[in-house]
Amino acid sequence: MNQLLLDLGPPPAPTFDNVVAGRNVVALAALRRLCAGPVDDPSDRCLYLWGEPGSGRSHLLQAACTAAGGTYLDGPRASRALRAIIDEAAADPGPTRWLVALDDVEAADADTQETLFHAINAMRQDPRAAIVVAGNAAPKDLVLAPGRDDLRSRLGWGLAFELHRLDDAEKDAALARRADAMGFPLSPDVRRYLLTHFSRDLGSLMQTLDALDRHAREQRRIVTVPMIRTWSQRDAVESGPLDHAA
Repeated sequence: MNQLLLDLGPPPAPTFDNVVAGRNVVALAALRRLCAGPVDDPSDRCLYLWGEPGSGRSHLLQAACTAAGGTYLDGPRASRALRAIIDEAAADPGPTRWLVALDDVEAADADTQETLFHAINAMRQDPRAAIVVAGNAAPKDLVLAPGRDDLRSRLGWGLAFELHRLDDAEKDAALARRADAMGFPLSPDVRRYLLTHFSRDLGSLMQTLDALDRHAREQRRIVTVPMIRTWSQRDAVESGPLDHAA
């Protein structure tokens, strides 16, 4: 069935409060502990999260940075920014904790991967430090730049968690909880319609739900399948033709 993709604006900033853990509760708990700190064991201050696209890696890394005042780095060339963080921490003997999160480590260039290796070594000697890294495979299966097998072993030295995408039942439960928290009922038929007609990415589904809530309040109506159909058609007229994804 075709899925409607609506222009709903930017999603809310990732935080631990808007994480839907699903089967990732253990990973989320470890990340919360890390951000709450201090953590004495160096191996508990290096977390590696891996999973397929849509498993929530980026959300968790950004949420960790929000919670701990850390720095989120993405992209293939983060070496300079990562080195600056290490140097600044080394020059400051104060008690301030620091956290850095590097996303998509497999896409990072050789310089960034080498700098990350040294950052993990520095973190082991600095009880104020914590590092969270995300990738698309388990440490032993990561495809890294030539000569960077040392980083693979470093990432396997700390805590490593596989992240799992939410299944439809978990997404359905997440929609129901979000609607309940927002103070309006969302029937099983409505939730099923959202899951089968709109983008199945959880972030997009939550944006859709927020937009529907605003529309329902403006219209002083409850959210029903006919109302969603009318709303979608109106959006198509105002925003242009809807894109469809098989």
